[in-house]
Amino acid sequence: MTAYATLKWTAPRVLARQVYIFDSASIDVGIARTAKGRRLISRAYDVHDRLEKGSGTYTTGRVSYQAGAGRAVGQAALHLNWNNDGHGTETFLVRASPSV
Repeated sequence: MTAYATLKWTAPRVLARQVYIFDSASIDVGIARTAKGRRLISRAYDVHDRLEKGSGTYTTGRVSYQAGAGRAVGQAALHLNWNNDGHGTETFLVRASPSV
């Protein structure tokens, strides 16, 4: 099984000129046996600098795992830490892809 994620965003014009919107930003892509199961493999991609530059698109590298006879699902999570908001990192989970 192979999984990847494509992230697309549009920054408001005001924010597109601002230098520090985020303290950190990353996306994790992984493969698990079930939608809520433990990940068999996972890889993190830093997207902080890309998001700071304004609107854009980014596709992660591919994460592969030999699932064998069992079923597997692709998963992704976007982790954003807004600059000086005092709330730390917020995680946005992406629904698992259909199992294969």
